[in-house]
Amino acid sequence: MSGEYPAGTTEGVKVRFVDSADGALSTLEIVNPHDHQVFGDVRSTLRAAGVEVVSFEVRVEREVLCGRLQLTDSSGTPLGQERHLDIQDRVLRVVLANVHKARPVAERAEAASS
Repeated sequence: MSGEYPAGTTEGVKVRFVDSADGALSTLEIVNPHDHQVFGDVRSTLRAAGVEVVSFEVRVEREVLCGRLQLTDSSGTPLGQERHLDIQDRVLRVVLANVHKARPVAERAEAASS
């Protein structure tokens, strides 16, 4: 992860690829606080990276959103493992930027000083 985000901003945020049953689709899992609606921005970021969302499922568990996106390359072919890290990094940046913006200014200042 980039040093652009202060320590503590990743609390409650996860962005990872999980194995799909058939291996034909890449499954990206995003876990973030319920009050941070990031999926529209994530889809735009994926589209800009040449990635298509084949299916999207989201569920709410307590105060957390858990999203699972089935992805392919824009040509419809499976994503290679080499692209996973780049895509994961791009999506993590979008999610963390949203969490960082949503935190109250006093809380951000406190986190930055610790």
